[in-house]
Amino acid sequence: MNYSRFITSVSAARKASPIRVLTELMQKSPPSLISLAGGAPNPAVFPFKKATIATGHGNAVEIGEDLMKRALQYSASAGIPELLSWLKNFQRNLHNPPTANYSPEQGQMEVCVTTGSQEGLCKVFEMLINPGDSILLDAPTYSGTLAALRPLGCSIINIPSDQHGIIPKALKEILSAWSPEDIKNHSRPLPKFLYTIPNGCNPTGNSLTTDRKKEIYQVESRFSDRPQASHRQSYSTHSGFYNAHQHFHTDDNITASSAVGRKGFLGAHRQSCGVLQDPAGCNAHCC
Repeated sequence: MNYSRFITSVSAARKASPIRVLTELMQKSPPSLISLAGGAPNPAVFPFKKATIATGHGNAVEIGEDLMKRALQYSASAGIPELLSWLKNFQRNLHNPPTANYSPEQGQMEVCVTTGSQEGLCKVFEMLINPGDSILLDAPTYSGTLAALRPLGCSIINIPSDQHGIIPKALKEILSAWSPEDIKNHSRPLPKFLYTIPNGCNPTGNSLTTDRKKEIYQVESRFSDRPQASHRQSYSTHSGFYNAHQHFHTDDNITASSAVGRKGFLGAHRQSCGVLQDPAGCNAHCC
């Protein structure tokens, strides 16, 4: 898929920071190499050496000196390499997106770690939305999503939902307002993307069924749009909803934001990862 028509002019103009590129190169260099270019402090002067964290289960988590040095030092923007590798394998084993097994030259799937799902979504919204664009949104939806979208000046088209989430028939009826000629010639721009929360929707608590997810994706594929799935808290609060949109799609047109947090974890310490199907076209724009 050609992603250029989805990217805003601001995002398209972004280039990687030389210092951040240098940080990634330094991580791949032997320990004997000392670079003054990145401004990395000497780990010997870090105020914390090691830590022991007692958990509610009675076990202790030990953070040794080597790990503490890594935790306090600069790292690549996308995240610590070992964590990224684990997250990639997790996505590959759970969803197996079509670009997961591509080579880097072909545009292999990339993962970017963010501080919670909403930060990742804000980055994607800013990457995709120009003032005046229209987007599809299931209603009701998470209030934080609306807070992130409204300042961007987009037109929100609400899709009715029921106890199983977005109603495919309603989605099809709304998209049918665009004729095949509109879609082919881009004479009347389609909504930029569909935003939905397939698992444990906030505020309804609804989750899309397997059949419903397939129907929604089939409708979206017919209109050549770019669905976007947000897996908010799906790995911490729901144990039986792993068949997400990524699992069904055969095109590289879904950006997923997966969060671990809040219930059963720490509300103030939330982590998320954004799964980008086209790193060459997207990763530099939202990371």
